[in-house]
Amino acid sequence: MKKRRGSHRRERDGGARGKARGGAEPPGHVLPAGFVARVLADLGPHEGEELLASLRGPAQLGLRLDSRLGEPLDVMRRLGWSAEPLPWSPEGVLLHGGASAHEHAGRAQGPSRSGHPAASHPWHDAGVYYLQDPAAMGVVPVLDPRPGELILDLAAAPGGKSTYVADRLQGSGLLWSHDVDASRVGTLVGNLERWGAANVVVSHGPVARLAPLYGTFDRVLLDAPCSGEGMFRKSRAALDLWSPGRVAEFVAVQARLLDEAVELLKPGGVLVYATCTFGADEDEAAIDALLGRRDDVAPQTITVPG
Repeated sequence: MKKRRGSHRRERDGGARGKARGGAEPPGHVLPAGFVARVLADLGPHEGEELLASLRGPAQLGLRLDSRLGEPLDVMRRLGWSAEPLPWSPEGVLLHGGASAHEHAGRAQGPSRSGHPAASHPWHDAGVYYLQDPAAMGVVPVLDPRPGELILDLAAAPGGKSTYVADRLQGSGLLWSHDVDASRVGTLVGNLERWGAANVVVSHGPVARLAPLYGTFDRVLLDAPCSGEGMFRKSRAALDLWSPGRVAEFVAVQARLLDEAVELLKPGGVLVYATCTFGADEDEAAIDALLGRRDDVAPQTITVPG
C-alpha cells in the first residue's frame, strides 16, 4: 500500500512479540483441530483439504544466490545440485533433496543436520547464498527496493529478507534492519555480515525508539510477528503454541506495528505487509482494519509472477 501525501501521525506502539520460532523435531501430521475447522470453513472442503494435505507433507528447501555471483541455475549446475527456478524470485531456486531451510535460517553459520549438501558447503558460510523458504523469497520482489532508496525492515531477524533487500540495493542507499527481540539481533547481524551487506544499520527494542525516523523511508517491509501457521510442517513449536487466543494476541500486535510502519514512511512511500500464516484475521482483515482507521494510506494492486 502507498502512503498518501500530507499524512498525519497517530499514537505509537511500544513494541511487539517475536515470531513463532521453529524447532528441530519434525512436526508429524497432527494439525490443531481448531485450525483444521477454520481452514475448512474458510476455503471449503476441496481447497481446504488441499491446504491441509500440503501442511502434512514434507517442507521444501530454497536457495537464494547473491546476484553479484551469477545466475542461480548456472551455479547449481557447477555444484552438481538439482534445482528449479522460482518464478517469483529471479535470484532463487527450489532445491531437490534434503530438508527444509528452517534449521539454517535461524543462525548465521554452522553445520546442519539437513540431508542437502547446501547446508554445510563452504560457500554457505562464505555468503554465496542464503537458504530460505521458497515462499519467503516472494516478499522482497513485491517490495521492489531500488538502488539509492532508504529501506526499513521492521521485524528483520533472522535476516533472510534483509539480506535480499541488501542484494537489491546493490551497495547504495540505506537498509535499516530492526527487531524488537534483542536475543535475535545477533543472528541478524551475523547473516548480514556473512552476506557482505553494505550501508546497513541494525537496531533493536520497542518500535517507538524509531519515532525520530518518522517520515524517512521510501519503503517499509513489515514481515509481522504472527501465529506461524505456515510453519506447521517444519516446526513442532508452531504446532504446540497455536490457539485461537494466540491468534487474537497477534492481531493486536500487528495492528500496532502497521500503524508504526505507516508513520515511518515518506509521503508517497510503499509499505509491504507479510505474514507466515493463513488466517484472514492476521492478513486481509488486518489490512482492511488499517485502511478503515487511517486515511493516509491506500491499497495498491500487485502482480506476482508464478
